[in-house]
Amino acid sequence: MATPVVENIGAFLESAINDITVENGFNYDLTATRSKRFFLEDETLDDLKVYILQGKSDSKGDVLSEISPRIVRQEYLIWAICLQSDTAEEVIDTKINKVKSDIQKKLCEDPYCGGYAKMLDVLSCEPTDTPETGILITVEVLYSVQWNNSYIQK
Repeated sequence: MATPVVENIGAFLESAINDITVENGFNYDLTATRSKRFFLEDETLDDLKVYILQGKSDSKGDVLSEISPRIVRQEYLIWAICLQSDTAEEVIDTKINKVKSDIQKKLCEDPYCGGYAKMLDVLSCEPTDTPETGILITVEVLYSVQWNNSYIQK
């Protein structure tokens, strides 16, 4: 069975974030997951766990032409959990800044998402403090598919 282009992009993001390790020259070992549910209340929120959630999308294309591609802007929400104990020497802001910078660096190494996208752009980063401390990074991926078939990349 074929895989939609948007699914290939999600899998690419998960793999890229899982490559963020100390051994690969980053500050921490991150573990990415694509949640099985939209609401994470049943999830165990572990330190340095990164949730990738598919957000809103919109598309534009010439529906009158079968040869024109449909351009899709897909948003992904990347939520990295950053927990710190009272005895930690590093302040939480420093930890969050390093995690954020590691994720941005890794995603910008291949803004074409393994060839599935036209461009990846980091739109925003904001700290979170409920229910757990961390950083929410919003990225937008621009990709194109056949106007009537989301499985065929254009």
